[in-house]
Amino acid sequence: ALGCGINDTGTFEIDKLPYPNDPTKPPLTAVARDRAAQLCGAAGGRLCTELEWERACKGTDAQTYSGGLRWDPACASRPETCSSAFGVLALGAAQREWTASDVQPIKRLVAKSAAVRGARADAADVDHRCAHRTAVAPEVTADDLGFRCCFGEPRGEALPSPSLEEIVRKA
Repeated sequence: ALGCGINDTGTFEIDKLPYPNDPTKPPLTAVARDRAAQLCGAAGGRLCTELEWERACKGTDAQTYSGGLRWDPACASRPETCSSAFGVLALGAAQREWTASDVQPIKRLVAKSAAVRGARADAADVDHRCAHRTAVAPEVTADDLGFRCCFGEPRGEALPSPSLEEIVRKA
């Protein structure tokens, strides 16, 4: 695990690679969020909050993408070569990752869901941004959905959901 400092939330540790954090093994995917949390707990850690994940991705200079201001397409095919300023590998490069954070409901349009960070290898460049977030039902499993573990007290407040206003009003 690597240490990451966050100005407003303190310091935490995050796995260098997606679970099992072992460069000789492929990342574990296709597990629901509860199972991912259990596996992190068995390893002495916990799922990262989405703000911890984002900070580890952006590094000390608040980069747009892990390792730079522009998306490097080579990261999608060789995610282990893409490093954030903190030395965390493969963030946002080739798979989505569960976080411990929830996305609050947005009116009747989106139910309360789990916050997922990162993107599939074939996603659009903009989806690989460190700040990219999607809402996924926590029981979902997918071949491109994995996780990594953090250690220490959870850091970071929950991000609010956007408030959606009516675009058209009946006259």
